[in-house]
Amino acid sequence: MSRVSIVVLNYNYARFVGLAIESALRQTHRDVEVIVVDNGSTDASPEVIRPYESRVRLVRQPVNIGQGQGYNLGIEAATGEWIVWLDADDLLDDDCIATCLSLATEHTAKVQFPMRHIDGEGAAMGTVTPSVRHFGDVRPIIRRFGHYAGPPGSGNLYRRSAVAPYFPVRLPSGRSAPTRSPSSPRPSTATWLIPKARWARTACTAVPPATHRATGATSAPAWPRGQPGYGARDKTLAMLRRSPASTSPAPS
Repeated sequence: MSRVSIVVLNYNYARFVGLAIESALRQTHRDVEVIVVDNGSTDASPEVIRPYESRVRLVRQPVNIGQGQGYNLGIEAATGEWIVWLDADDLLDDDCIATCLSLATEHTAKVQFPMRHIDGEGAAMGTVTPSVRHFGDVRPIIRRFGHYAGPPGSGNLYRRSAVAPYFPVRLPSGRSAPTRSPSSPRPSTATWLIPKARWARTACTAVPPATHRATGATSAPAWPRGQPGYGARDKTLAMLRRSPASTSPAPS
């Protein structure tokens, strides 16, 4: 049985982080480890996390070091062959990991899954992200558009051995990123990992096995408007909608 590492990335989400941890601990897949990266929280997050410390591995930073370093710390602590970075305001259904693994083959680099939208109070918003999804070999789409239609960061289960060679996340200068760089690809989507991975194929679940809370970034400031990379995903989706031939249909 494949071990799966669920890395909960938290920054000042005391209101939500306990729910995210519980959703990770409730997975029906038996071999799951839960790692919590608390990225310099200044709210009540440590108090919320403390009751779970006997069941999770805690990595706590004294100051916020950015989302990219949160990814780095997570993969460094993880021992699973598969890994998902779960934002602390998002939730996994109990069978999320089991469903994803059932779709993986020996050539799969990533299993992605759409996510139902909920608001800050946890109420369903009646929408799913992303509205357009790609799966299979996504490299041609990335080469053409610079991006592909995939879910938020929490909606990706990666094969560790496929993406580990490209960690730690670094700035162009070669330094480990202390914050998310506007001129670098977003670690949350990790599009840059797929063209490099030994296995460059993605699978996609037919139904959303998780929820995405529409509350904002988890561990880093929002992408600065006007900077390189701002809005790249939305612009790509708009281009794909104008170019139906380039869009792989989502499972139904």
